[in-house]
Amino acid sequence: MIGNWTQTDDAQLHQLFKEINTFSEWIFQHHEYKRPRGAKVIHDGVWGTSRYNDFEISLINSPLMQRLRNIHQTAYTFFTYPSSHHTRFDHSLGVTSQVGKLYSALKNKFQYSKDEKDQLPDDFQTLRTAALLHDCGHGPFSHTSEEIYKFYPEIEALLRNIPFKSASPHEAMSSLIILSKSFQEFLNKVCIACNKQIDRKLMVEAIVGYVSDPNSRYKVDFLNGPFDADKLDYLFRDGHFSGLPLNIDLDRLWYAIDINMAEENRRLTVDWGGTSSLEQIMFAKMTLYPAVYHHHKVRACDCMYKGIIEYIKSLSIPFNDFIKSDDKSSLFERAIHFLYFDDNKVFEILARRSEDIKLHKLIHNLFYRRLLKRCVVISADTIEEIESLDHILKYREEFEEKYREIADDILEEAGRVAENEEIGVDCPSDPNFNSAFDTWISPLKNGDCEFNLTKFFSITQWADQYKHRKWRGHVFCPADKVDVFTKATKKVFEEKLKIRFKPIAFELCHIQPPN
Repeated sequence: MIGNWTQTDDAQLHQLFKEINTFSEWIFQHHEYKRPRGAKVIHDGVWGTSRYNDFEISLINSPLMQRLRNIHQTAYTFFTYPSSHHTRFDHSLGVTSQVGKLYSALKNKFQYSKDEKDQLPDDFQTLRTAALLHDCGHGPFSHTSEEIYKFYPEIEALLRNIPFKSASPHEAMSSLIILSKSFQEFLNKVCIACNKQIDRKLMVEAIVGYVSDPNSRYKVDFLNGPFDADKLDYLFRDGHFSGLPLNIDLDRLWYAIDINMAEENRRLTVDWGGTSSLEQIMFAKMTLYPAVYHHHKVRACDCMYKGIIEYIKSLSIPFNDFIKSDDKSSLFERAIHFLYFDDNKVFEILARRSEDIKLHKLIHNLFYRRLLKRCVVISADTIEEIESLDHILKYREEFEEKYREIADDILEEAGRVAENEEIGVDCPSDPNFNSAFDTWISPLKNGDCEFNLTKFFSITQWADQYKHRKWRGHVFCPADKVDVFTKATKKVFEEKLKIRFKPIAFELCHIQPPN
C-alpha cells in the first residue's frame, strides 16, 4: 500500500506531492555528501553516551536533520521553564538511542531461546533510521504550527488516506519527504557508501503507524506503539528540561518486554512484572500535560503565535518573496510553507516587513515575552453546570474556526479595543490515554489469552479524571485590557454558549469577578 498510494487523482494530494518534492530539492540543493570516517559518539543530557554508525552520521549531517536544531521540541515552554530549550534534533537522536535499547532488550531475552518465533529479524538499522527521520516533517515551534496546518484542506485530504489515518500531520509530512525523489537519491548514495540496506516500506510504516503485515506489527511498535521509543524519549526529555523529573522504571520495562500474538498481530508486549512501568508512563503523561504543555503561559504564547500567522496570511504576501520558487500562493497559505521555516526564520519575516507596525507589535510582544493574559478559566470546576462544558469543547477537533468566531464576538462586545489577533479562545485537546487499550500483557503460560493494560486499571476513569479535574481552557487578551474583556467574555459565553461561570473562573486569573 505504501508503495503505490501516491498514485492518486485527488488534485489536493497531487499538488502536495509536487510541493514536497520541490521542498526536498530545495533543502538538498547545496548538500555534497561525504562519507564520515566512521562511527561517532554523542553525549546527551538525558541518555548519556550513545554511538551512531557512519550511515546514521551521514543522515544526521544532512540539511534535513540539521534543520531540526532550530525547532524547539516543546515550542514556547522556555518562556515558562527557562531550561526547556531542547530541540527536535536532540529528541530524534534520543529516540534512535531508545530504539537501540528496546532492540537490545529483546535480543538479550531471546539469545538463549531455540524457538524460531523468538529470533529477531535484522531490521535494526531500518528502525533506527526511521527514528532519526520521524520528525523531519515538523514546522516552526513543532506542534504549535501543526495545530494550524492540520486544518488545511490538503492535510485533511492526506489524512483520509489509509496509511495515514492514525498518523499525526507531521508524521505524514515526514513520510512524504522520505518518499520524495531527492531524498531517495540521497539515501541511495548513503546506503551504497556505507554498505547498508534499508527497508523503505517498513521505515515509512513505522513513522506513520500503518501495518500492512500483521506479523511485523511489533516492528512498528518500536516507534509507533503504546510504549514506543518516541514516547519514552519525549516524556523523559520534556520532564528533565522542564525541571519536572519523572519516575519511570526503565530497567524493569526492558526486562519485561516480549513479543507475542495479540488480536492476530505480533506485538510488543510486557510481562506482568512490567505493568508498573507502563502505569508510570501513563502517570508521567498525565503530569506533563497540565504542568507543561497546557500551562496557561505556554498556551498564551501558542495563541500569540497563531495570531501572527493569521495576520501574515491576511497580508497575502507572496511566498516567493521569501523563498525563490514558482509557488504563486500567499505565505502560509499552504502547509508546505511551514517546512521552509524554522523557529528563527519566522521572526526574520519582521525584517522583511519592517514598515508594518502591527506585525512589529505582534512579533515583538511574543519575542520579548509581553504575553497575553487570562481573563477567564474554562473548566469543569469553574462553570455552573458541568454539562455545558461540552458547548465549547465540541468544536475542538473539527471546527477550529468556531473559536475564532467566538473571539470575534468577544472583541465586538468589548468595543474592538484590541487587535483581532490579540484575542484567543483556547481549548486544548485532551491527552490521548487510549493507548492503554492497545498495550498488551504477555500471557503467563502457553495457551493463555492475551489481554490489555485496562485489566490492571481503568483508563476511562483516568480520562474522566483529567477532563473533570485537570483540563483547563482560557480566553486570552492584552494585559492592559483585562477588565473590559472579562466583562465581554462573561456576556458572550452566557448569551451565545449558555455557559455561566462561577466566581472562581475569574479569581484563578487574579481578577475580580464582573457583576
